Amino acid sequence: MKLQYISILLLLLLTPLNVFAVPARRCPATLTQPDGSRFTATLKGDEYQNLLLTADGHAVVQDADGWYCYATFEADGSRHSSGVHVGDPYPAPADIPYAAIASAARARRQLAAPEEDNLMRRLNRLNFSAPALTRAGTQQSAVKHGIVILAQFQDIQFRFTREDFVNMLTQEGYSVNGATGSAKEYFDSQFNGMYDFQFDVSKIVTVSKNRAWYGANNSNGNDVRPEEMVIEACRLVDADIDFSLYDDDGDGEVDNVFVFFAGGDAAEYAGDDCIWSHAWYIRDGAGKNLSLDGKVINRYACGSECTTKDFKNYNLMAPIGTFCHEYSHTMGLADLYDTDGSDNGQSDGVWYWTSLMDGGNMNNGGNTPPFYNALEREMLGIAETELLPVGNVTMSPISQGGVAYRIPSNVEGEYYLLEFRYPESWDKYVGGKGLLVYHVDRSETIVHGYSAKMHWDFYNTVNCWADRQCMDLLEANPSAQGQAYSRVGQGNYYIGDIFFPYGSYSSINGSGPHKLEFWNGSTSLVQISAITLNDKILRMSVSGEGSVEVPPVVKNLEVERFQTSAILNFSSSRASSDATAVVEWNKIGSSDVMSSECKAYSPGLYAIRIEGLQPKTAYEVRVFLRIDGIDGEIETYKFISVSMPDDPLPFIYLKNVERNTDGSFCIGCRLPLVAGGVPDCESVRWYYSGREIEAGPDCYFHPSSSGELKADIRYADGSHDLIVKYINIVKQ
Repeated sequence: MKLQYISILLLLLLTPLNVFAVPARRCPATLTQPDGSRFTATLKGDEYQNLLLTADGHAVVQDADGWYCYATFEADGSRHSSGVHVGDPYPAPADIPYAAIASAARARRQLAAPEEDNLMRRLNRLNFSAPALTRAGTQQSAVKHGIVILAQFQDIQFRFTREDFVNMLTQEGYSVNGATGSAKEYFDSQFNGMYDFQFDVSKIVTVSKNRAWYGANNSNGNDVRPEEMVIEACRLVDADIDFSLYDDDGDGEVDNVFVFFAGGDAAEYAGDDCIWSHAWYIRDGAGKNLSLDGKVINRYACGSECTTKDFKNYNLMAPIGTFCHEYSHTMGLADLYDTDGSDNGQSDGVWYWTSLMDGGNMNNGGNTPPFYNALEREMLGIAETELLPVGNVTMSPISQGGVAYRIPSNVEGEYYLLEFRYPESWDKYVGGKGLLVYHVDRSETIVHGYSAKMHWDFYNTVNCWADRQCMDLLEANPSAQGQAYSRVGQGNYYIGDIFFPYGSYSSINGSGPHKLEFWNGSTSLVQISAITLNDKILRMSVSGEGSVEVPPVVKNLEVERFQTSAILNFSSSRASSDATAVVEWNKIGSSDVMSSECKAYSPGLYAIRIEGLQPKTAYEVRVFLRIDGIDGEIETYKFISVSMPDDPLPFIYLKNVERNTDGSFCIGCRLPLVAGGVPDCESVRWYYSGREIEAGPDCYFHPSSSGELKADIRYADGSHDLIVKYINIVKQ
């Protein structure tokens, strides 16, 4: 029989944008050797780039007998055991080739191609017509199906029951081991009831090999075969589960499979033969194929059954934090911690405790992950940020649905983001309260070899460079800058340093040390002063007109090509903007550039016709929007113009005009009013049913009734041709 459904509110979503993993537990651990001797080490990085380092800087690996040994490295970043046990005499620490290790990690991350939208936003479009901000909590929830599989190994069995996992995921008021709610309750708070999930937990199944066969590390420090565990687990539960139920966006793939594996997590020092919790791809990442019940299974995430307090005994039920972190990856969120560890410096990230996607999955021992921050909410379509208004501004905490504000730069995708956090509910263990100010860069600006946008959407390296983070907190206490990582081991005692107001620091961009500076050297004209906090009300005074308005982005560019001309239609990402569209074009390989400009013919809609093209010639068109002399992002399109026969005859272009199934034309169809086969014509006058016509603002003529379309083609020698075509309009 198929499993009965357990309905919960939880988003089991996966987007093939990146390769993700939970961060290592950022605190030193005391590890035990087989002979009982002990040493202290720190685990840094994630599943795709991690190192275990002793207190004096030695890199360590664990051998097949369980001994921790000093590591040696090859030039490509691969690591091997020296055979010398930690604690025995050994020379100075080996040089760690961080750059080579990072390069190998990037290569693995880029195996899965990015998509324009994450699954969350695709489902929002399918299920809701209203904007996310107005629909949350106001409409009936959409159903989202998800599946969780429980997989144990030949040598490691489950300590906890299926019912324990059902409770952890769905039980109202879940409180095991200090929990403050179930995963259902966490996501319910984040998404305001937008989705109602039927969440199915499988029986416990046993895969065919010991744990080390799937989880042992290769020479790069990655698990060798974690996807094989997932493949086997899926096949073992196929008799009980109809996988076709879990493709909610209808793309032919199961949206997500989550596997809980027996035992501990490599991210929590459980050992090199353990699997590190992560999200990955069976087909796009591992290059293997699995289809069940007519659906491709590609995307998966996994996490451990158990956690630990002493890094020796892994006998506690895993809390919801890591599960929520991995599932948030599957919804399209990137890691905000420094995923390459100490390479390129140690970044502050967003100070660990403030974000589920940094280290907040471990708040309160993993039991109370924090609320999504304003950017994460916007990325998932839950709520939109607003431009910061001038005047006296009052803010409510995001835990109560408070609005977040942005301050733009003159670069599309770079801005400052302001939100109010208060220690209640899921934010109770963040450790501070007040205004958080983030410097966000998701632009096309190049950051260490790749655009900032690519660091978010493709490589999962948002904050890998200490000198150039793509989401950085502006610390209220200036002396706290660069201190986040070193303070993790001290708990969140000092977290108050990042919140405004802090001591005498209650202004931004005034005479004090806090400036709203952008990466191109410009500074916002916005000034914020008199930041005060009174319980759950934050107030501030805002003056200045802000930065120059950022031009919107060109969207939905369409090009209809002809022999000597082309029609371009496109839209603006911000319909309310009064931006001017600039179109440049040239033959590919030629430096002779032509250009033209136009204004929107309707809010956010643009059209232009470019002339003087040569037939059967490759062209490149560049389109961007301009405001007050500031140019926006360039949208590029390449095409080859239509060829001209050696002995051409004049005709009217109707090839791409919308038609009914019987060949008649649709009401309001787009007639381009272009004549072909006339290389030397001087002008063309157009008539419809005897009345002279011209193209509309979208560069097309739209007939509402049947009629005779006539082209009067004039040549330089005074001769002319008349071409007539009857346009039969049928309403269907």
